[in-house]
Amino acid sequence: MKNDGASNIKQNQFDAFLSLAYNCGLYGATSSPMYKKFIANPNDSSIASDWKNYYRSEERRVGKECRSRWS
Repeated sequence: MKNDGASNIKQNQFDAFLSLAYNCGLYGATSSPMYKKFIANPNDSSIASDWKNYYRSEERRVGKECRSRWS
């Protein structure tokens, strides 16, 4: 992913965005609300709850497309 100022990324943060990019594509990862919040403030406490909500909504919206990579 492009480094837009988040130079001190933690391993778990990197892993989370890498997983999102793998499952939903780079565009899906970089257009997600979590990525935008992370770039603005990597320590934003609302990012964690956004992950849960985003994955639930994407799973319903995308359905087979994201899950098919695991089949």
